[in-house]
Amino acid sequence: MWTWACLLPHPPVLVPEVGRGREEEAEETLRGIQRLVHDLPIPAPEGVLILSPHFRYVPGSLLLGGAPSFRGHLGAFGAPSVSRDLAGDPEQARHFARCLSPEISCRIDTATETLDHASLVPLALLGRKGAFARGVVANPIGLDRKGAYEMGRRLRANPPEGSWGFLASGDLSHRLFPGAPAGYSPLGPALDQKVVQALRTGDPRPLLDMPDSETEAAGECGLRSVLALLGLAQGPLEVFSYEGPFGVGYATALWLPPTSDPDAPTIHPYPLLARRALEEGLRGKAADPEALLPQRSAQAGLWDRRRACFVSLHRRDGSLRGCIGTLEPLCPSLDQEIIRNALAAATQDPRFPPVRSEELEDLHLSVDVLSTPESTNRSGLDPRIYGVLVQARGRRGVLLPDLEGVDTVEQQVEIAARKAGLDPREPLELLRFRVERYPEP
Repeated sequence: MWTWACLLPHPPVLVPEVGRGREEEAEETLRGIQRLVHDLPIPAPEGVLILSPHFRYVPGSLLLGGAPSFRGHLGAFGAPSVSRDLAGDPEQARHFARCLSPEISCRIDTATETLDHASLVPLALLGRKGAFARGVVANPIGLDRKGAYEMGRRLRANPPEGSWGFLASGDLSHRLFPGAPAGYSPLGPALDQKVVQALRTGDPRPLLDMPDSETEAAGECGLRSVLALLGLAQGPLEVFSYEGPFGVGYATALWLPPTSDPDAPTIHPYPLLARRALEEGLRGKAADPEALLPQRSAQAGLWDRRRACFVSLHRRDGSLRGCIGTLEPLCPSLDQEIIRNALAAATQDPRFPPVRSEELEDLHLSVDVLSTPESTNRSGLDPRIYGVLVQARGRRGVLLPDLEGVDTVEQQVEIAARKAGLDPREPLELLRFRVERYPEP
């Protein structure tokens, strides 16, 4: 089965060992890749089909790399330490060819074992999410555009056994402005606009209907990778980024198949917003809800209410890395409240040093949305159901509900009181609140 399908660009400059700082000129792309990688399911699929426009090319056919192993490095770009070995899967390559034939001409190459840069760069950018046990490399450049789209459509209808990822590697136009690597053509930006729109809508027709003369003049590279991806997805993809910082268009996009499993983990918009706010905020960028959540307008009911919330950050071992929240809403809407508290939890919790952006991949986020606190006494508390707010002498401490190791009302009140520097035996005003908890899967 197809676990996911994505589009990634392949300029070596995006790899830090090659870019040596220049990769930061593609900041939007790097952020898009980070978001895409975060949203990929865990664990990585067993296998990966890599569509590479720079693998060996056969005119008129799809070339499938069926070698028993693949290996390569970025030594040609000054970074021989960036290397990758990937076990091949000759039987799966033959399976793909059987699924596509005879409508699509396929050739299988069992000899070429070199991983080209259009395969290596995306694999490097995927990091640990790209730890595949085996793979097949294919070059769709020999197909026409309709053939590339049909290839993806047929692969969706005939998925491989086991779990597989579909990695479409491809840059877009190389002619975005004067001084670009292939020169300038006004058809370059026009093509890229159509590609991004097609990815967002899932409609390939504007790309299929373009005259060959226009796609050639636009200096495209990954158009067939994009069309194969659209054929497999058969619907909209989430586009994380598009930009052309070096005169070449880079887009990142992800498709996740619909699941029939009601228990399958999903990412709720609240922790998703918190994570994206940190991705932006820790780089000094403004965290705008509309930009971070393109679907916000269709989810107005989730965001427009004013509610207090807490944002918690935990390491992989479960230990706390930061937690800050509000007991009363301070912002006009919940999305702004989440953004405010996520950044505060990462940078202003006095118990911890500020979170660094490179830590985010290893942190688990949770958002707790609070009800309005109400007065109570100890008999009205239940640490599994209610959080508690303890007040006395102008001080107050708070403890969220359902915390590991907090099993009794006495423990809950004592911890909350001591957080405020209060003696739990002195007269205390108690308030309780409920929590809607939204953790990342």
